[in-house]
Amino acid sequence: MTRQNAERLQRLQVAHEADRQRRQIRALEQEGALRDAELSQVRTTRTALGIIALLVLISLGLLYGRFRLQQRSEARLRTQAEALAEAVERVQTLRGLLPICAWCKNIRDDNGYWTQVEAYVSTHSAAEFTHCICPSCVDKLYPHYAVASDAQTS
Repeated sequence: MTRQNAERLQRLQVAHEADRQRRQIRALEQEGALRDAELSQVRTTRTALGIIALLVLISLGLLYGRFRLQQRSEARLRTQAEALAEAVERVQTLRGLLPICAWCKNIRDDNGYWTQVEAYVSTHSAAEFTHCICPSCVDKLYPHYAVASDAQTS
């Protein structure tokens, strides 16, 4: 019986060793499955972070483009405003109704004073005057000169 017991004991030890190895194999397989799951999760996380970083970069690029466009628009607007201000400074216009004397052609200003047309226009605009006499006034004011000039042209 000792031999039988020894064989039995040996079979039990072998069975026990095989069972222990199967449990170790199962534990290693489970550990490998967990590592695979963790690796898959790490890959997924890295991919998600890469996509998020790409979206952030695209958003920053779009924001920078919008910022530059706004700067260019504001610069163009400032340039146009400056040009308009310069044009307004250069242009002075007369507006509204001007009360003018039918006889002497003096103009009544806002204070009720009568001034010559030349003085009023010079004060209220950028116009300057030079004086001369038109041909019909020359005929009326200087008839002797008008006759002499007619004789010269004939």
